[in-house]
Amino acid sequence: MTDVELRKLKRSDLLEILVEQGKENEKLKARVDELEKKLADREIRINNAGTIAQAAFEMNGVFEAAQAAAQQYLDNIKLLSERQENICNQKEEATVEECAALKRAVQERCRLMKEEAKKECDMLREKTEQECTEREKAAQERCDALNKQAEEAVEKKWNEISTMLEQFYSAHEGLRDLLTASGIGR
Repeated sequence: MTDVELRKLKRSDLLEILVEQGKENEKLKARVDELEKKLADREIRINNAGTIAQAAFEMNGVFEAAQAAAQQYLDNIKLLSERQENICNQKEEATVEECAALKRAVQERCRLMKEEAKKECDMLREKTEQECTEREKAAQERCDALNKQAEEAVEKKWNEISTMLEQFYSAHEGLRDLLTASGIGR
């Protein structure tokens, strides 16, 4: 998952990912406990085994279980990474759509305001050309202010998302290192 994708996640999505990772961590701890119990059981069997061949035969089950647990862990990490990437893609698309909708709404509002100002000016033209010019200027200034407010709101939202994703990314560097080491996070 890239920095940009992580920055686009909302706090609730980041928390949801952390909760999922916590659950996965608990499952893996339980699995490790189970494997440690099996290993202890295997050691007792080895001590009780009459020959090295018998001990080796009994140990094969432990190695197979450890390999299966390791593979399951890697598969879960890969699945989590894919989920996070999908969430980031969805959030990015939603943010782009939201920004485009906000821009369209502001443009439509500006268009309507300009139309209203022009109609007023046409009606008042007979009275005075100066008054009409001043109203058009005021409408344009309002449009500019609305555009500026919209741009500031969009920028603020991007900054908040970027900050949250950076914090999440920094807090989970170990996960990134683990993914890189396992060949998943390239």
